Amino acid sequence: MLAVPRVFVHDLKLVPIDSFWYTVLAVGPLLIWLGVAIFVKMKRPAYDFLVLGIVFGILLAVTHQLTWNASWGATLPHIGGTFAGRLSPGMESLVLRSAAVISSLVTGVVFGALFALLAAVVSKLRNRTGGQA
Repeated sequence: MLAVPRVFVHDLKLVPIDSFWYTVLAVGPLLIWLGVAIFVKMKRPAYDFLVLGIVFGILLAVTHQLTWNASWGATLPHIGGTFAGRLSPGMESLVLRSAAVISSLVTGVVFGALFALLAAVVSKLRNRTGGQA
């Protein structure tokens, strides 16, 4: 849930991307994940962060879908190049929205996997040094 506000702010263009507050919303959740990965002792750190990443990806996908029309306004995205005009508007929208969902899920899984790896390494180091890492 920490990352959802940034998605709304970005999709609805509520705050400029180069602003301080946008940076806080974008980087803040990752810093919190990093702090948890480093400082919180977990029984299953890799599993916990993988699940967190999957949930993040799902929330990202749902939020993008909910803000889709408001985000794009009158200039909805379209398929270009050699595929331009080959699909009905409804099918084209389905393809583009599906790609956005897949992209969101992959983003969540990748972030989850990276933090899972970090948390697992920290956990191993902590166990090896008697809880000092």
